[in-house]
Amino acid sequence: MTEEQDQAKPTGGDWREQARREKERLAKELDKQTEGGEEAGGEMGEMPEADFMHFVSSLAMQVMMFLGQVENPMVGKRILDLGAAKYNIDILGILAEKTKGNLTKEEEAAMTRLLSELRMGYVQTVKALEKAMAEAPPQAAGGQEPLRGPGAQPPPPKGKIII
Repeated sequence: MTEEQDQAKPTGGDWREQARREKERLAKELDKQTEGGEEAGGEMGEMPEADFMHFVSSLAMQVMMFLGQVENPMVGKRILDLGAAKYNIDILGILAEKTKGNLTKEEEAAMTRLLSELRMGYVQTVKALEKAMAEAPPQAAGGQEPLRGPGAQPPPPKGKIII
């Protein structure tokens, strides 16, 4: 069937036209957000200089976002994604290792301090989550309480949690 024949078919509401209009509206909204036009409150500020510490800071901000310490601007909520947080911490660790001896004293000190803080934040978040899970009433499929032996620990959390 050709597109003209398909469009001529009665559909109980022109869903294709509605979808096209919605797609155009979303595209315009995205343009406003990314271009910082007059409707979005003026021009966007200049981008910071591309340097090592700005790059490291952006990775650190992602870790904080994945640990639920700051709001994810894409969804407007705090999200807990321990796997992604650990991955970015590991990336920063690799960067620290591979750049050793090539950084200024200030950069090296900042990198060491930042990695220490992020690792500590990760451990604290995991411990707090494990404690909360241990204190929460257990649930199993079908609404029945799962069997646990004495001193059994809950399984570690997996996946993303929206806070």
